[in-house]
Amino acid sequence: LRFCYTMNPKCRVSILLFIVVGASIVDWRTFAEKQVTKLVKCVDVSPASLCLGEIKIRPKRCSQDFYFGRFRCCKTCAKHLKVNLTEDGTFTGQPKFPYYHPKCPNATDAVKATSRESWTSWCELWTEEDPKEICEIGLMQFRCYKTCNVECANDTVDKEKGET
Repeated sequence: LRFCYTMNPKCRVSILLFIVVGASIVDWRTFAEKQVTKLVKCVDVSPASLCLGEIKIRPKRCSQDFYFGRFRCCKTCAKHLKVNLTEDGTFTGQPKFPYYHPKCPNATDAVKATSRESWTSWCELWTEEDPKEICEIGLMQFRCYKTCNVECANDTVDKEKGET
């Protein structure tokens, strides 16, 4: 390193560049880890007819299945549970509606249904490049709730406001 610094100007520039870029990457990662991701709006990803068909067969699915009720058929479930939705995709009033992760504030990443293995290592790989963009996708929020640092609400505060 000393030889490189005293003898070759190109070497000095590359070392300086390495230090500056390395420092900015570390700072960016620190910022990204602290950033809280806002939950996606309450919308139906599946067609409403499929959501209604599933609700007809299993009426309690909206309140018992976090993925189905919050990420797959949120708007249809809100109507089914008589929850008013605002234009920005938020709602108030139904304590049984799974708006935030059921384990908040100790949310976890999802577990694979077949192997019961956590999605965490997969989430870390996907969020390595651009966590902000990846974590704004509903399916990613479901699978990677903890890794994406998706917001959790304080249940007592929300119940006082009449929100969940």
